[in-house]
Amino acid sequence: MVIGPNGSGKTTLLYALLGLVPIASGQVLLAGKPIDNHSRLNIARYLSYMPQLPERPAGFSAFEYVLTARYARRRHWGGYSREDQEAAEAAIALTGMESFTHRPLASLSGGELQKIMLAAAVAQETPVLLLDEPAAFLDYRHQVEIMTLVECLRLERNLSVVMVTHDLNIPFLNNAHLLALKEGRTLFQGTVSDLPEKQNLLESLYDTAFDLIPAGSGKWFIRPAFPDIRERMR
Repeated sequence: MVIGPNGSGKTTLLYALLGLVPIASGQVLLAGKPIDNHSRLNIARYLSYMPQLPERPAGFSAFEYVLTARYARRRHWGGYSREDQEAAEAAIALTGMESFTHRPLASLSGGELQKIMLAAAVAQETPVLLLDEPAAFLDYRHQVEIMTLVECLRLERNLSVVMVTHDLNIPFLNNAHLLALKEGRTLFQGTVSDLPEKQNLLESLYDTAFDLIPAGSGKWFIRPAFPDIRERMR
């Protein structure tokens, strides 16, 4: 789990893991080899990426878009096999989007599009998912559905998930490894459950005050502290 203010380098980190941008020092290793030694096709067999603001390619139905995620799994250049089509169908079913199969991407709402993007990442059948704020801009229902799907996938398929998010209150992320970035540098590494003891760190990270509200069973609800507007208006 990667957190940090806007412009801190979170998306750039995902791009670096994908081998899309150069890094200042060190190496990104994939399957024990520097990522630059892998072809783009081979990288796509290990890593799938769900962007924060996905594009809507013109002329694609939801099914056709998910099917394109199988390009790294195709056995030849003659087209998609029945196996590819079944994998796309299964991924769409997993996200509950069967009734949207033939809908144009351009006609989907934000939440529907995010589910199709997640279905594409699943159809790619990689051991690692890179997710850039997968529930951003969604209403509460779609946030819960997307995040629950991600967690179920992680557990059922034993996936590694690297996720950028601003939401520190997702229950099943309590023990997730946490990386906090600010201005391109690591400010903190630990777990989400460490944060109640790091209130000052949070305030330094986001340059704003936070309230930590006890939620029972040793858990906390973390939220930014809003100022008293009446005091500020005096």
